[in-house]
Amino acid sequence: MGEDRTGGAQQDDSPKEYVTVGEAAKLLGIHRNTVHHRIKSGRITAHKVV
Repeated sequence: MGEDRTGGAQQDDSPKEYVTVGEAAKLLGIHRNTVHHRIKSGRITAHKVV
């Protein structure tokens, strides 16, 4: 009962949806330049999509 059957597999913490810098700024209620500064400082994780 309550047996762990994960087999040591790691949980997938990757984001399920990406947003643009502008969308992130709106969601956070901050200016898009602030989003860029937070990305550069490491406070926000970002991935460049080309």
